[in-house]
Amino acid sequence: MVHAVPTSEGNKMRNVKVAVRAGMSFMLITCLLIALGGIALWKMGELRTSMESLEKDAMASIIQANKISSATLRLRLDARRLIAQTDLQAQTVTVTRLKTAREDMLKQSAAYAPMVNAADEANLYQTVTTSAQKFASLLDTVLELVQKGANADAVTFTDTNIVPVTGELQAAIDALVQMNIDQADQLSVRAEAAYESGFMFTVVIIVVSLIITIFLAILLTRSIVTPLKSLLSVNERIASGDLRGDIPVTGNDEFSELQRSTLAMQKNLRQTIGLIGNSSQQLASAAEEMNSITVQSSTGLGRQNQEIEQAATAVNEMTAAVDEVARNAAAASDAAKESNASTVRGAERVASTVTAIEKLSATVLATSADVQRLAGQSNDISKVLAVIRTIAEQTNLL
Repeated sequence: MVHAVPTSEGNKMRNVKVAVRAGMSFMLITCLLIALGGIALWKMGELRTSMESLEKDAMASIIQANKISSATLRLRLDARRLIAQTDLQAQTVTVTRLKTAREDMLKQSAAYAPMVNAADEANLYQTVTTSAQKFASLLDTVLELVQKGANADAVTFTDTNIVPVTGELQAAIDALVQMNIDQADQLSVRAEAAYESGFMFTVVIIVVSLIITIFLAILLTRSIVTPLKSLLSVNERIASGDLRGDIPVTGNDEFSELQRSTLAMQKNLRQTIGLIGNSSQQLASAAEEMNSITVQSSTGLGRQNQEIEQAATAVNEMTAAVDEVARNAAAASDAAKESNASTVRGAERVASTVTAIEKLSATVLATSADVQRLAGQSNDISKVLAVIRTIAEQTNLL
């Protein structure tokens, strides 16, 4: 009979097929790995976004603002150099450089426009462009004064009008640079926070994954090894010839089916051995009966041998009697022939009739005695035939 063992907490997995629970375990581990990879990718994306913002926005804005500042400084130096020069040829070269520097400043200032992302930055950029354009237009006045030879007036004009404008321009550029530096610091802090949170999430998921993996491995291993050990002990017990104990069946998995089949095998072995025992007893009884029949047959054969010997003796006697009867019959035949001859010669030998009759009477008496002996021998033959018939009946019975 199958004994179902109550399912405990450790055996709940036995209600699920091995392939299913192994697949579920690996699926859970895979989900944890996917979650780990997803969080890692998410945090890496945040970090990458912060780095791209830092690289393409803050750092690019700082670099471009520094380019504007450098162009402004070169333009101011060229203006001072032009005012300080008295040689016309040198002034011509400086004027060319001055115009080129002014175009470069305006170009660098315009190149910053796509990098504006906030309202405060837009206000500062508006101040930069306004101051740069005003500085560029004031340079025309300086060029006119230098061309007239009024360098002293050009110096005065520069100190009075250009210096305040360039100061305002440089202050706006510095403020713009500082704003981008602050933004870069924020992006760095954000990237650091993304890295730390991603690191913590990754560590937590790794630890949780390890714990769950170890737990699942222990449960899965126990759910496989425990029934295997139980079946091994049962098979060893059956192999040793002990078929008395029952096999407990737990769960509803492949090992449960194996336990049921082992239990069925044990029952079949019990029934087979029982049938073999009954057959052995029947065989022993049949052997005893066969032995008694053999003894009886041996006794009957002994009696049959004796009767056969008796029959052989009787047959020999009958053969001798038959021979004697044959001799007597031949003698009777000869006597009959002689009687016939005597009768034929009766007419001739009337005188010897009495004598012949006396001889015939003697012969008849002898023949009568022979016939009596033949009757006795016939009785002996009847006895022999009766013995042979008895032997035949016994032989038929056997």
